[in-house]
Amino acid sequence: MLWLQSYFLLCNQLLGKKRIIFIEYYLFLTVFFPNALGIIFGCDIYGVLRGIGHLAWPFVCLVIAWPNTTASEPTKAASINWDEAREWWAYQAPKKSGLPAVEDNAWPSQRMDHFILAKLDTRQLTPSPKAPRPTLARRLYLDLTGLPPTPAEMAAFLDDETEDAFEGLVEELMQRHAFGERMASMWLNNVRYVGVYYVNNGNQPWDTNQNHNAGHTKLCKDSDKATAALISDLKERELLEDTLVIWGREFGRTPYSQQKEKKNAGRDHHSTAFSMLLAGGGVRGGITYGTSDEFGMHAQENRMHVHDFHATILHLMGIDHEKLTYRWSGRDFRLTDVQGNVAYDLIA
Repeated sequence: MLWLQSYFLLCNQLLGKKRIIFIEYYLFLTVFFPNALGIIFGCDIYGVLRGIGHLAWPFVCLVIAWPNTTASEPTKAASINWDEAREWWAYQAPKKSGLPAVEDNAWPSQRMDHFILAKLDTRQLTPSPKAPRPTLARRLYLDLTGLPPTPAEMAAFLDDETEDAFEGLVEELMQRHAFGERMASMWLNNVRYVGVYYVNNGNQPWDTNQNHNAGHTKLCKDSDKATAALISDLKERELLEDTLVIWGREFGRTPYSQQKEKKNAGRDHHSTAFSMLLAGGGVRGGITYGTSDEFGMHAQENRMHVHDFHATILHLMGIDHEKLTYRWSGRDFRLTDVQGNVAYDLIA
């Protein structure tokens, strides 16, 4: 432990013996006895340190290099005139800003439109006229499916005079096979690694702590079509055997209801038994690997830890998970830590 003795000597020279005791034991505990510090503070310090890894040592280095000087006494502040201080803008109650003047007051439909139109007025520009419904429908069909609408589809849209006719058409087109094919083709033609997330208005809707059955019925219906379209497209282009498709998430849902109310019952987070889907990329097709108990509470046969899952994925990509390391602080760190077994039964 010669390096540790040298470190203590350096700390004493930098800071002086009166201030080094706490820092010595802080570093000693956090680096060599994280579990002991976890007991003191009631948390998993080892897990925290392993997570922030490379941040631990720079933090300690900053601490031990603190200058051996004391701060000067602050000068006594002048008396504050609180009546004037309260007039400062930061202490004022928020006020609703007024709307800018515009030439065409009939065009704005919301507050933001006034600011947009005012900017256009300063540049002597006018908003584009609203597109007719046939043009909107044609744009929508081409953007989402890559195909123009048929005469019958266009007539059906024009005959629908309800307020949500356009929104309904969007939902209908996004459930078509052509939409999944178009989205998959766009990704395959541009990148080699893709991560796709199911979002709705910028939020992920899968956390069904309420209305689980109704929510997952729609979500599974939507994602099933997109997933099937992607796999079918890959297979048709003879790319599936070289492409690994992974469908999954961080955890599943409990097999029991989260709320007592039957009407809006939800499911809580559940990590001891849930499913993942693998396709292509050297995976054996048409099999189910592993089982759970009869209630779906716990995995039983062929239980797979996350490290086993990562090891298997890396193996399918031609990478030995035990050799994929990152050298830091004298140790070779791995994605699978010191664990991980390849599930060869999944491999074709």
